Amino acid sequence: MSADIQLCPYCGVRPRTSDDHIFPDFLGGKTTIRACKPCNDLFGHAFEGPVSNDFAPAVVMLRRGGLRSLRRVVWKRAIQKEGIDYDLDSDLQLTPTNPSIERDEKGSIKRAVFPTQRRIQTQYRHGGSPFGNQASHRFR
Repeated sequence: MSADIQLCPYCGVRPRTSDDHIFPDFLGGKTTIRACKPCNDLFGHAFEGPVSNDFAPAVVMLRRGGLRSLRRVVWKRAIQKEGIDYDLDSDLQLTPTNPSIERDEKGSIKRAVFPTQRRIQTQYRHGGSPFGNQASHRFR
């Protein structure tokens, strides 16, 4: 390697090819250092991903207290209501975690809850309403 190539500060083997946030991006980190992509990816998957999931409830609760997060954070399965799990984001919006379809004894849909309108379209690509006139549906 030529003398002007700086090596990754983590592994000391590969050249610095990506920007690693000193404080993780999900915490609003803006300052970066140059590191090799494999090390940066490893820290992102092994550390930042799990830690961001662990911090999500705290970020959402801080939002309830008036502090805004720089980025949207989602607390997965924050609450359960009427047997349906809901995610709560840092904008304090509840969204069903997964589609939920309740059917009667004949198999007709009584109630369906979807995270988004797009999820309804993905679930039922055959066209037409999967609900007919006899059932209600709700989405975000």
